[in-house]
Amino acid sequence: MTTSQTTVPHYKHPIRGLLFSQFMGAFNDNAWKLIVFTLATRTLVDPGSFEYDSQMKATLALLVFLIPFLLFSIPAGSFADKNSKHHVIIWTKALEVGLMALATVSLFFSPTHLILPYTLLGMMGLQSALFGPAKYGILPQVLPYEKLSKGNGVIEMWSMIAIIAGTGLGPMLLVADKSGNNPALTWTGPLILTVLST
Repeated sequence: MTTSQTTVPHYKHPIRGLLFSQFMGAFNDNAWKLIVFTLATRTLVDPGSFEYDSQMKATLALLVFLIPFLLFSIPAGSFADKNSKHHVIIWTKALEVGLMALATVSLFFSPTHLILPYTLLGMMGLQSALFGPAKYGILPQVLPYEKLSKGNGVIEMWSMIAIIAGTGLGPMLLVADKSGNNPALTWTGPLILTVLST
């Protein structure tokens, strides 16, 4: 029996927890991005400039998330190699919960000021960058060699489903305030994401 075989846990679904964590993380990333974008475009009232301004807000939300993700992806790989991938996954998920909880607090106390929500969106990009290498790097430790390809495929499939679901459902989490007349209710969206993160 090889060393790689002895490290494989003896339970039926060794990556079920990882799949769930990845799904919720990708869902939250995209849902929060769309929540921030939705809140930002609610202030646009001029029909003549709405299309341009909304496109700019969407681009800003995308860039705020992607820039930290891209900048920290390479250092995150080195960090995951030098540390326990299991611990990196746990701490990055804890960071996700903390960020979503802070997002809830920020919109509870200041639902119309979006500087902190945009900042938290950037932090979610950093969290995703840190989570990614550990997520893939831990697979050889929990799956036998012959199942690695399938394991990668399953993770990618559920990641895409989560991205689509988060993009589509993110603004709907603000349904309690869909009229825009009660901005104090906007904190319910990130609160739901906080619960999903745990």
